[in-house]
Amino acid sequence: MSELLKVGVSEEKSDEARTSFLVGAVAVSNMIKSTLGPRGMLKLLYTETGEPILSNDGATILKHIAPNGPSAKILIDSAKEHGEKEGDGTTTLTVLTGELLQEADRLIFKGAHPSKIIRSYRKAHEEAMRILREIGEKCRTEEEKLSLAKSTLSSKFSPVELESLAKLAVAVSEKATDIEMVNFVKIAEGEVSSSYVEEGILLECDIGPGQKTEMDSPRVLVVNTAMDTDKVKIFGAKASVTSPKELEELENAERKKMAKKVEEIAAHADIIINRQIIYDYPTQEFTKRGKISIERADFSGIEMVSKVLNAKVLSTFDNVQKEDVGECGRFERVKISNRVFSRFLGVPNKGACTVVVKGPSKEILEEAARSLVGAVKVLMNTSEEYVYGGGSAEAAVALRLKGETEGERAYGRALLEVTRTLAENAGHSPDGILDEIMRRHREGQHTYGVGIDEASCMREKNVRESLRLKEIIWTKASETAEMLLRCDGIIRHKPRERLRE
Repeated sequence: MSELLKVGVSEEKSDEARTSFLVGAVAVSNMIKSTLGPRGMLKLLYTETGEPILSNDGATILKHIAPNGPSAKILIDSAKEHGEKEGDGTTTLTVLTGELLQEADRLIFKGAHPSKIIRSYRKAHEEAMRILREIGEKCRTEEEKLSLAKSTLSSKFSPVELESLAKLAVAVSEKATDIEMVNFVKIAEGEVSSSYVEEGILLECDIGPGQKTEMDSPRVLVVNTAMDTDKVKIFGAKASVTSPKELEELENAERKKMAKKVEEIAAHADIIINRQIIYDYPTQEFTKRGKISIERADFSGIEMVSKVLNAKVLSTFDNVQKEDVGECGRFERVKISNRVFSRFLGVPNKGACTVVVKGPSKEILEEAARSLVGAVKVLMNTSEEYVYGGGSAEAAVALRLKGETEGERAYGRALLEVTRTLAENAGHSPDGILDEIMRRHREGQHTYGVGIDEASCMREKNVRESLRLKEIIWTKASETAEMLLRCDGIIRHKPRERLRE
C-alpha cells in the first residue's frame, strides 16, 4: 500500500486508526453533554471576530466549533443538518451518538468485531423503535400540544417567557402550513413575552414618495428588473456626443424607453415590488399613474411574497398572463418601532403569517427567533403522538430491551446514559435518581423521569416530547455511529506547500 501513496501521505490502520478516529466524535459529544436538558449549563463561545456568545443551545454551540479531525466534523455536520431540518434535538442526537461510539469502543477493546457490533445495534434499534411506539400516546388536547412546545423551549427561557412563546409557537403551527410561509420580523425592544403573530405578510420596504399608503384589493406584480435610467450603465459600449443637444436627445431616448417599460408594467398591476432599485424617474411615472412601487426587496422577501400572493417573479413584460399577477385583500404601509413595513392582508394562501419577535438585546432576540423556529417546526411536523420527557422514554426502552448479545445491551446502556446526563445536569446524584426511576419503571410506571428535585411522573408535570422527533433522533444517531464504526483506516495527505514567488 505504501507504494501506492505519494511521498508525504501517511496511513493508519485497524484498531489504532479506529481509536484515533472515534476520539474526535466522542470529544464533541462530551463537550456539549453538560448542556442537555432544561438545567443544562451554558457555554461561553467566541466567534471568529472575537464576539462572545453565551448559550446552552446545542445547535448554536456546534455552529461555532472548529472541528479538529474528520470524525468530529462528520458528527457535527450530521447534528447541524438534523437541527436545520427538524428544529430540535441537536444536543440529544450528539450525546446519544457519542455514547453509542463509547460503548462500541469498549466492546472492540474486549475483542468484538465492529461488523458484529453494527449488526447488534441494528437489531436493538428495531426493537427500541417498537417499544417506543408502544409507550407513545395520542395528542388529544390543546394542553398536550402546548406541553410539547414547552419541552422544546424549556432550556432557553424563564417560566414567563416560556409560557408566552409556547402559546405563540402553537398559534403559528396551527395557522401556517409550511415554515417557509412564516416571516419572522425581529424588533430589538421590549420583552420576549411581548412577541405576537401579525396577520398577513410584512415586507420591510418603503413605498415611493407621494404614493398611496393603502389600497383595497390590489393587483401585485413581483419583478426583478433594472429601472435605473438616472445612471446609464453600459458595459462594452461607448456613446459619443458632440453637443449638449445630442446629450439631451440621448437622455430623452432613455426616458422614453423607461416610460414604455413603466407603462407595460403598470398595465398589469397596482403594486409593483422590485428586487432591484427604482430610480426617481420611473418612480415618478408610477406615481402619476396612481401605482405603488416598492424597491430593493430582499431575496427571501421576494420569494415569500411571490408564494403567498400566488405571483411569479418576472423580468420581461411583453406577455404577462393573469396567473403571473398576485393579489391580496388589502395593502397598508405601517410603522413598527420606527421601522417601515409594507403589509399585505387577506392573502390567498391561508397558510402564511408573520411573527413579530421582540427582545431587549440582539443576543436574546436571535435566540428567541431561532428557538421559535425550532418549536414551530416540531409542532408542524409532529404526528399527533408523543412520549413523556425527562429521560423517561429512554429509561423505559432501555429496561424493556432484553438484548441477547453484548452489543444489544450496549445499545440500551447508551440510551440510559441520556437519562443519567439529564440527572447530572439537574444537580442530582445520577446513580440515586436513576435507581429510583428504574424501580418505578419495573413497577410499570413508565412515565417516571428526571424532575426538578427528584424522580417525578412526567405525566403529572406535563413534560412531553414528540414521538416522531424521538424516532428520528435515535435513528440518526444509530446511522451516524454505524458510519463511523465502519472506518478502519485513516489516510492523511501532506499539506500543500506554498511556493515563494
